Amino acid sequence: MTEREPTFEQDGRFPSGAWTGFFLQRPSTARHWMELRLTFQGGALRGDGHDWVGAFTLDGHYDLTDGRCWWTKRYVGQHEVSYTGHNEGKGIWGVWEIPPWGRGGFHIWPAGMADPTQATRTTEEHAPVEATSRRGLAMPVGPARAGYFLSRPGRADPRPAARRAVGGSPVGLPLGSRAL
Repeated sequence: MTEREPTFEQDGRFPSGAWTGFFLQRPSTARHWMELRLTFQGGALRGDGHDWVGAFTLDGHYDLTDGRCWWTKRYVGQHEVSYTGHNEGKGIWGVWEIPPWGRGGFHIWPAGMADPTQATRTTEEHAPVEATSRRGLAMPVGPARAGYFLSRPGRADPRPAARRAVGGSPVGLPLGSRAL
């Protein structure tokens, strides 16, 4: 009798191979990057990888019906970390936990996929809009700064235009009116 070759998961959300991603850990706001090699087969998730803490192995499960995943990350000669997450076609995101020490977020995805956490913009979103500077000049700014005053050329005031008083009156309101 010959052994059959193992069949890897055929669902496109769970490709076996190289994955990358990060975890978040307070008090830092930095992304702590990790590189992984994962195998998805018959509901079992296995793998290994490394990050700034060290080398680790992974052992867990995934569910095709709802994309739910859960596994244990074991650092070689160190501690264990529990992960629970979901895969909605843009990698696996969720929460890691080391009870009672701490918890944080994570997001991993296949190495060939663009970082799904980075905003993508359409051509329409790139169109400049006009904002009014303190000097009363109209200046083009990107969509992220639409509705904000430019305190210096190219620098947006972080307060929305409707709340920023100019000449004693918030923008767009007649003198004597009050902003909500």
